[in-house]
Amino acid sequence: MRADVPHAAPSPVELSEPHRHQRRVADLLGGACFERVLASVHTLPSDPGASTVDAVFGVRTPHEVVRRYLGEVLQVVERFDDFHVLALIDYAARFWPHECKEYRVADFEDDYRAVPAVLAAKGKALEANTRVPLNLDILWWRRDERREAITFGSDAQSPEQVARGFADAAALAATARFAPGHELNGLNDLWTRR
Repeated sequence: MRADVPHAAPSPVELSEPHRHQRRVADLLGGACFERVLASVHTLPSDPGASTVDAVFGVRTPHEVVRRYLGEVLQVVERFDDFHVLALIDYAARFWPHECKEYRVADFEDDYRAVPAVLAAKGKALEANTRVPLNLDILWWRRDERREAITFGSDAQSPEQVARGFADAAALAATARFAPGHELNGLNDLWTRR
């Protein structure tokens, strides 16, 4: 959307790997008016360029992939400031190989905790994506940080998927003692610690 278009409704945008494309991202954000900017990671650096997270599982051990993924997410929140919400903190877990020992979020606690700590320091929100429900432990770790805030995203790929799973995500957030109705950096639909 162009900023000079009169009466254009603001819209959200999700930027994948914005820390790797800073000039292009700056050009996009400088020429538009987005009501919400989400930052996310869908690929990991590889030789040459980048590979999708699911493809990296075929090359590296599952634990190494998740740690590399969370390290890349941490780089996003440390090196990129022009966003409101971090999306898909647990995206790599979606591709955990079924033939491997069960995925345990606790195995990556230090890696997961590092991200919300930086988010809190920068006043950014964490998305609880409802396509694959966010692990309750991650919500508790988010809650441990000061100025914590979460929001929900359905990762909709079609109109009928919009807001799917929101009721379950809200119940999970309430279990972690988050409540609706708070504002952070201009976003007014956030849930924060009760």
